[in-house]
Amino acid sequence: MKGTVKSVLSGDRIVLYGPKGKDGLPLEKCLQLVCARAPRMGHSGERANEPHALQTRDHLRRQLVGQVVEFYIEEKKDTLDIASVYFQG
Repeated sequence: MKGTVKSVLSGDRIVLYGPKGKDGLPLEKCLQLVCARAPRMGHSGERANEPHALQTRDHLRRQLVGQVVEFYIEEKKDTLDIASVYFQG
């Protein structure tokens, strides 16, 4: 499957959007990258960022946002899809 990277949530999670659905809005999918383990981002003051979390996210963001990627879902856990992601860049 293919999609365009809309945003990067952390060094191992991205949000893609694809073609418009039945309601006319673009379809979105959050993916965790398979075989990637990045420093965790903090949440609303509850937990601090792990060291290098911002740098890791920003590096991935510069590489991927706006890029069309091909992805293969390897595993599903509840609402989370874990996928291999490929792009030319």
